[in-house]
Amino acid sequence: MLPKDYEIRDLKDQDRPLLLGFIMQHFYLKEYLLKTYFAKNEDQITEKDWRTIKEDFETRHKSLVASSSGLIAVHLETQQIAGVLMYSIADNPNSTSTIDCKSPNDTRKDPPKSKLLSDFFDLVLRVANSSVDIFQRFPEFKTAMKLNIVCVDSTHQSRGLFKALVHSAVTLARDRKAPVVCGLFTSSFTHAALEKQGFEYLKKMNMMSFRDLQGNAIYEGTSKPCEIATMALVL
Repeated sequence: MLPKDYEIRDLKDQDRPLLLGFIMQHFYLKEYLLKTYFAKNEDQITEKDWRTIKEDFETRHKSLVASSSGLIAVHLETQQIAGVLMYSIADNPNSTSTIDCKSPNDTRKDPPKSKLLSDFFDLVLRVANSSVDIFQRFPEFKTAMKLNIVCVDSTHQSRGLFKALVHSAVTLARDRKAPVVCGLFTSSFTHAALEKQGFEYLKKMNMMSFRDLQGNAIYEGTSKPCEIATMALVL
């Protein structure tokens, strides 16, 4: 299952300073919905706007990197991070917590400085709020593992690292007695890859119907279908 020349291990505190840079390099503006959103609005974005957007994105992911648990794929020869999976363990709200499988991008308390990015996160929040609460779907479950980010360095792709990271997370969920692994996913590649690993769709949302706060269709005319899917693997 694990590709040759790599190891997958738990994220350690000493990895966290490098992790933010990894996410900024391999996830920032490469996540499909965000990339497409900015491409449609690029004629409105100045150099100053781009700097503000990058600062906002970096600020939002600093807290995720600082607080989330994770797994990293390490290239043995160079000892560089080749992939990362960030996850959290959620408790059923009937027990102790109110965390579910919705997106963490709630910006109401600390909104981005960039209006364009703020509008995007408002969209993501609306999508998340219309998503699936895993504990409403499976009320008998006491805990769940939520996958927040799965990202592989482009120079290490097509070697099975995505599959290996998810497989390691599923094994970890079993060890921790979490009966379901779930998440909200935006990439058609991710949807297909997770299906091959046994994940099932709980809900699909076509983003072509979503509109910004001014009523404009955000993804109309894009070349690929824009879908967000809540997916889960019951163990």
